[in-house]
Amino acid sequence: MPRPSLKGRILDAAVDQLTAKGFGATSVQDITDAAGAPKGSFYNHFQSKEQLATEALALYLANVSGGLQDMSRPPLVRLRNQFESLIAYAENGYFEHGCLMGGLAAFVDENQPLIQQAVGAAYTDVTSAIAAVLGEAKGRGELAERVNISDLAAVIFDAYEGAFLRARVEGRRYPFDAFLSVIFGQLLPSLAR
Repeated sequence: MPRPSLKGRILDAAVDQLTAKGFGATSVQDITDAAGAPKGSFYNHFQSKEQLATEALALYLANVSGGLQDMSRPPLVRLRNQFESLIAYAENGYFEHGCLMGGLAAFVDENQPLIQQAVGAAYTDVTSAIAAVLGEAKGRGELAERVNISDLAAVIFDAYEGAFLRARVEGRRYPFDAFLSVIFGQLLPSLAR
């Protein structure tokens, strides 16, 4: 197995540090220390902490978004499995790690246009992926024709992000259980008619 590159180690450390502490509370030194890299090497790979955050966000999303592509399962099962996988990730970190996308979104303002664009694009990509799965479910007759797939995808993901924040604050799984119960046990079944 090849050794991860120094840039890869820095990116992995950035994902860990940024999800644990947030953008504002994470320094370049924190990231390089966690990567076991000299601070000066950071600037050989990244122009700024903002650029690193955008690349870390892309890596984070690639690592957490694979379940929607498993075509061996029905679409709504895949969607639920994807959220259950994300919830397991949160639980494995004892709710100490937040969602990198949500954490960056809470921090971003017009002074970080690079991050603002990356987070905006990430939200679009995630909701589009959810909408594609919902569209597949609609095509199979699992959702009624009247359902606006784009709006539903945004509402589902926004509800998940809210559950994630609350679970992190409370340090317990209950907000995720409520999310799964309402979205998959009540909302989606009610939209099948």
